[in-house]
Amino acid sequence: MQDRQASKMNENLSSRQPEVIHSSERSADSFQLRRWLRSRVLLRPPLGSFDKADHAMTTLQSSSATAAPNRSSAWDFRTAVIAFLTAVVTLISTMASQSWWSGKIDKVLGNEPRIDISNPLPGPVPHEIMLAGKVHNPPKDKILWFVTQAIDDGNVYHPSDRPCAPADDGDFRCPYWVGDAKGSSGAVKHFRIIAVMADDATQYAFSQYNIEAAKSKKYPGMRDLPESKQEIGHVDVQRVR
Repeated sequence: MQDRQASKMNENLSSRQPEVIHSSERSADSFQLRRWLRSRVLLRPPLGSFDKADHAMTTLQSSSATAAPNRSSAWDFRTAVIAFLTAVVTLISTMASQSWWSGKIDKVLGNEPRIDISNPLPGPVPHEIMLAGKVHNPPKDKILWFVTQAIDDGNVYHPSDRPCAPADDGDFRCPYWVGDAKGSSGAVKHFRIIAVMADDATQYAFSQYNIEAAKSKKYPGMRDLPESKQEIGHVDVQRVR
């Protein structure tokens, strides 16, 4: 009887031993699993960190892309301004070199040449007179030249045989002749004495006319004044004989 009980107890112990071994293995496996999970949790980046990093990178790239066009736009604007100013300076320089524009610029700035004729005064004059007055702001590349317009003879122009050179202060006194020496008996003729600032082309035209007139001893007058002439004043007179 005792032997049977002891045998039965041994069987029970034998049957329980695997269960104890099983439980120990499961505990070890569970420990390893927890350890693996813990390491994965420690190594895993915080939640949303990838999204934040992507957003930061996108923002940086966007800022760089925006800054580059802004710098390029600013550079293009400066280049355009410099090119515009260069073109304006070049245009003004070109215009100033032309006599017509030079006169316009001087007029705007108040530097245009002008003349005060003190003699003769408007009215009757003899054949030989003395032109007198003062010229202001004379251009350095032009000289003062007087021309008589014969109003009753087809408005032709008779330039003086020489220019009138003012003094350094602008005062001038030059002998001058109006109309024919003989004149017309009992007739009144009207003339306009015009003060001209003559450039090289105008001086040449006046000189050539006087040379040809002296050779032929005929003074028909010029139908037109040179285009480059610059009229700065005049006085209207009459000849009575």
